[in-house]
Amino acid sequence: MAATIEVREPGPAVLGMRASGRRYAAAIRVLTLVPTVVVAAATAEDPAVVVPVLAVLVAWSAVYVWRVRGALGPPLPLTDAAVLVGLGLSAPWTVASDWLASGRSWIVPFLAFACVAYQYSCRFALGVGLAVVVMGSAFVGAAWALPPGASASTLVSAVWSTVVALLATLLWSLIERGGRRADAALADLERARHERELAVSVREDQRAVAAALHDTAAATLLMVGLGEATDRHRTAARAARDLTILVQAGGLPDRPVDEAGPQDVAALLDTLEVTARSRGLAPVVGKAPDVLLPAPVFEAFLGAATESLTNVAVHAGVTEVRLDATTGDEELVLCVADDGVGFDGHLPAERRGIRHSIIDRVAAVGGTAAVHSRRGVGTAVELRWSP
Repeated sequence: MAATIEVREPGPAVLGMRASGRRYAAAIRVLTLVPTVVVAAATAEDPAVVVPVLAVLVAWSAVYVWRVRGALGPPLPLTDAAVLVGLGLSAPWTVASDWLASGRSWIVPFLAFACVAYQYSCRFALGVGLAVVVMGSAFVGAAWALPPGASASTLVSAVWSTVVALLATLLWSLIERGGRRADAALADLERARHERELAVSVREDQRAVAAALHDTAAATLLMVGLGEATDRHRTAARAARDLTILVQAGGLPDRPVDEAGPQDVAALLDTLEVTARSRGLAPVVGKAPDVLLPAPVFEAFLGAATESLTNVAVHAGVTEVRLDATTGDEELVLCVADDGVGFDGHLPAERRGIRHSIIDRVAAVGGTAAVHSRRGVGTAVELRWSP
């Protein structure tokens, strides 16, 4: 058996239906009041009695129509039912005797439509209760006014109108159940969408942490393990920078870490030179231009270039790598190049390091990254950033 999900609070479908039901109740009152007043006034035997009753009915109905369209509680329908009960009991004085003798009444159809409207604007128990009470007053008033030997069709109409109101309740409850199911389905879709977004966010965080570990802590530990960390101050500065990157990437619990300030390109090339040696490469480093890089750009270029050096060490089949930084056209260009095996065509799908750790990382700080390679010639990775 399929499980159904209940929505505790009314959803947009149910709330919209209830608002429509209240508008239906107002429309029904207006559409039935006009012909009722016309017929009652035209057939009145004693206008001195009928006209005041109609005046009260019209005045109250105006208030009812104005208020019923809003989300109000039971007082409004209870007051309306009290007015209509009084109307139903007034049959001996407000319905013409010839109408009563032939089993007709302008009160019964008006009250019947009002009771049907209750089913659209009130909760189940309240709507049913008001319908029974109001139509009961119509039955009592008609029986009270019925002349001896007259047709009892008015009484039958009062009973049948009560049944019609109850059937309207059943119909409306089925429609509202459909609205609740629609709200439950919408809630399921929203929950599934939220879970998908959360899963995507978690995966992105995991990728960021993995990339940060790959390009920082792992590289530093490898440098220490290979015996390249001979300068304690430089190693300590590198470890502090690694800690900052990991905290910002979410790989470590949040803790106060001093924000890294701008750093120059010379420091970037110096760090990359040490990284290249830790990977068994012989770096040829060009002259560094006198340019300061904001901390996010510095870290992005450092991470992307570190990934490039790792690719050279693993895939290029050479030990020499060139590191150059130049400025021109108001942009900085950092190039990591080798004369290794290279590759032709598009980037291989398995080369996640190129796509994510290089291209995406530089793009995240407003720069661009391009990989130029030919099989048997080598590979050059160019990182560009404009202040």
